[in-house]
Amino acid sequence: MILLNIFLYSISIVFINIGIRSIITFISLKSSKLKQSTSYYINIKSIIIEFFVLLIPTSFLIYLLLVIQKYTLPDLIIISIATILASLFSTYSFIIQPIMELIRNDLYAYDVNIQNEIKKITSYDVTVRIINSNVYNAYATGILPSSKMILIGRPLYEELSTIEILGIALHELGHLHFKHLLKQYYANIVSTFLFVISMFYLFPIVKTLLLIDEGLLIAFFAVVVGGILRIIPTIMQRKFEYQSDKYAADIIGKEQYISALNKVNMICKGALEEGTITHPKLNNRIKNVFKK
Repeated sequence: MILLNIFLYSISIVFINIGIRSIITFISLKSSKLKQSTSYYINIKSIIIEFFVLLIPTSFLIYLLLVIQKYTLPDLIIISIATILASLFSTYSFIIQPIMELIRNDLYAYDVNIQNEIKKITSYDVTVRIINSNVYNAYATGILPSSKMILIGRPLYEELSTIEILGIALHELGHLHFKHLLKQYYANIVSTFLFVISMFYLFPIVKTLLLIDEGLLIAFFAVVVGGILRIIPTIMQRKFEYQSDKYAADIIGKEQYISALNKVNMICKGALEEGTITHPKLNNRIKNVFKK
């Protein structure tokens, strides 16, 4: 019976984790002024793969919490194992998923010219792919050298000039140059470690005080505590955006780069002006470019 409960709890946690992220993404896309490709951001095949990849380590994590913790193993060993298992959520996003994207050639086209230009002026040999969907964004992805890529949405690629595309690509290269993705991955590991400690020490106390079902309490910790701790790496990204802006502007010139940002803002119907939790407002980004 305990194994069945662990399995059901694990399904619930993974389902809630993926479900909340997908719902937030969907609402964000639908509330946007832009008609973006929902199927690119919320890909059913990728969600199913992620679900089963994360289900096994989550089951072991719940087993640690509910069963092994009752034995006399040292706390440090249990916490360490639990942190490694829980960290697989971040490992999937930062390491496994980018590797999977490498083989999804149907979603992307290549731009060898931009790729060669980047190599010529920076010595970086990084893959540049164009997203064959209505995606108004650009991304850097991959921690491992072989999985590092720069992805540019089709609308940006078609409406920006060559020098403007280069400026946006260099901004994304800045994230790779300064190892921003690796730093975010480490920040996620730290957040995961704090989450495991809270589960390990606070879970029994809260369970005793509130006298509620174990499954509901586990789901609460996974969503609320986990969500709060994920704010840490998210806030870090604002600093990273400033740093990548400076990197790109220093290479192609401040005026050229600002022109590219303004053009992207125009294509995105003023979205850059508003900013987000991860991206500063456009005016602040422009001011930062001119700072010494």
